[in-house]
Amino acid sequence: TAIDSIIDLVDEIVVVDTGSTDNTVEKVLGYTSKVVLYKTSWNEDFSEIRNYGISVTQNPWCIVLDADEYIDEVSRPIFKDELYKIINEDGDFLYAPFIDNLNGTYLTNNARIFKKRSSLKYRGKVHEYLDADNDFLIGIPQIKINHTGYLSEVYHDKNKFFRNKNLLSKQIFLEPEN
Repeated sequence: TAIDSIIDLVDEIVVVDTGSTDNTVEKVLGYTSKVVLYKTSWNEDFSEIRNYGISVTQNPWCIVLDADEYIDEVSRPIFKDELYKIINEDGDFLYAPFIDNLNGTYLTNNARIFKKRSSLKYRGKVHEYLDADNDFLIGIPQIKINHTGYLSEVYHDKNKFFRNKNLLSKQIFLEPEN
């Protein structure tokens, strides 16, 4: 799981539950105090949830993982060293790990590691992105995140096509010029 893949690599894990119907809450409560659970309502906006999670963190640096993502086993032994390099470089950069969708597609430009600051917010109801003025994106392919959410069986079982289409339609209505 996402938590298991990173629990030994970070100082704090914030889980934001938006009304899950599986046993997410029970699982989270079974972890150490390093894992903190917050509950909020689902308002059909992934950015809202990410921004909320970031706002309640106690640490200045964030790495964002979804519940259907995990740090690849090959990256775990080097993860802390890579983070220390990032922290010692320049805190205003955004860092994009290699995100493998495990279906032949991947992302190399999705910022997931960054230093918190008020000018940095996620935007978009779905396929959300960090919106930051004048921030420079640096790829860090040595940190690999595996994303299971677009595997064929998961994508179809969770009706992600219709969920995403609905959220994108709402986004277009709000921002027709975007």
